[in-house]
Amino acid sequence: MSNQLGSLWLSASPSFQCFEQPLIRYLSRQKVTARWEYLQSQDEASSLLIAWTLLHDYLKGRDRPIHIIGHSTGGLLGLLYDRQHPERFQL
Repeated sequence: MSNQLGSLWLSASPSFQCFEQPLIRYLSRQKVTARWEYLQSQDEASSLLIAWTLLHDYLKGRDRPIHIIGHSTGGLLGLLYDRQHPERFQL
């Protein structure tokens, strides 16, 4: 993962992708913006802990803070992660 990354869009629903892409393209003009996606399988238990753990694994290698952005469940996931690791994020 590039440490030049400035923003990370958290997505937990593929149905919002058509709305997310224009915003991500716009944000990418300002700073490097990536999209992190979590797709829950039908057989998987309904818990944000799995998504939270995968996000933690993705972000723990970063050596500087990042902006996180999300809509709906992605926003909630970002908020929950930020509450546990505020040092990893920029305001």
